[in-house]
Amino acid sequence: MYLPKGFYYSATSAGIKDKLDLALIYSKTSASCAATFTKNLVKAAPVLIDMEKMKYPPCWARAILVNSGNANACTGDKGIKDALTCIKEVKNKGEIPEDEILIASTGVIGVRLPVQKITKCVDKLINNLSQSDEALKDVACAILTTDTRPKIVDKQISLDDSLVNIVGICKGAGMIGPDMASVDNIYSPAHATMLCFLMTDLLIDPILWQEILNEAVDKSFNKILVDGDTSTNDTVIALANGLCGNKILTKSNKQYVMLKDAIDEILYRLSEMIVEDGEGATKSVKIVVQGTKTKKDALIIAKTIASSPLVKTAIYGEDPNWGRIIAAAGRSGVYFNPEKINLYIDEIKILENGLPLGEMAEKEAAKKMKAQKFSIVLDVSQGKESEEVLTCDFSIDYVKINADYRT
Repeated sequence: MYLPKGFYYSATSAGIKDKLDLALIYSKTSASCAATFTKNLVKAAPVLIDMEKMKYPPCWARAILVNSGNANACTGDKGIKDALTCIKEVKNKGEIPEDEILIASTGVIGVRLPVQKITKCVDKLINNLSQSDEALKDVACAILTTDTRPKIVDKQISLDDSLVNIVGICKGAGMIGPDMASVDNIYSPAHATMLCFLMTDLLIDPILWQEILNEAVDKSFNKILVDGDTSTNDTVIALANGLCGNKILTKSNKQYVMLKDAIDEILYRLSEMIVEDGEGATKSVKIVVQGTKTKKDALIIAKTIASSPLVKTAIYGEDPNWGRIIAAAGRSGVYFNPEKINLYIDEIKILENGLPLGEMAEKEAAKKMKAQKFSIVLDVSQGKESEEVLTCDFSIDYVKINADYRT
């Protein structure tokens, strides 16, 4: 695995749940820090604390403390105090500046954070910090909730004769309809928690790092949808500690595009893994909307289709129910002429100029839907723009998981 220099990882069970549930990510030097947070008006305590720390760029960080099993959301001032108590324990035991410690949580909403259980484990986390693959994998497991597997993507690129190592981990399976922005854009209108932590030994200015992360998140996490519910805790944090030895990267550097492509690739794959591991999911589907006047229009239609329970259950049933798809598109609020739309399942056209192409076309489309991955392509023939969203089906297991989540 391409682990970045100077980063250490540790995870343990604090008793919040019956498995690994507390983790620490640590950089031996201050790292350029970029982050995006949920646009949900109801924000968890850790999100509010991190947003405050990220309020005045450039921003730097050394450590991230993260727990699963408890979201520390809707816990009021006590929730803020609980999170700050945990941060202070890391500060005191790890001798890290408090303003360089970030915190993240995921799990049940509305329950106080078990502070004593967490603070009691901080010494153990710090003493067990390791640069090994196994330690990172433990962290990736410790942040999971209803996920069935850890999600890790790594990559190495060459910049200015220096080898830059990048690794990302994330969690998410339900309450997935991320809508995130950096702090300066967090209150713009918006449409399980998704957490992602990206580490690299790249040397880069924090402001440019934030710009790269914003664009990568918009291309990845902001274009996935399991159930359409935007969490109170969605967070992406990216740390770049500069220990690989490259010259500081600027936009004028010829290799800037290579870096952007690498970050885009890593975050896209992580977001794809969330959809593939969606609660109860049996299929991963790309919803493509093309022929719109603007990219925004295409994205709105695609998200409306992707979030439709009727469409998602039809996907589970391997039923090319085109009526559900175009009905969802029609209520998106974006204008198009219904008599000009074309619809495909992969390359099989089942609707042309707003009219069905008959039983044979639907039978061929149904065969395509038996695959674990396929695409639904809607062409509204209004313009030249397009967008896509990754989604999954709704199965019986999704209902069971969420009906019993707190019990």
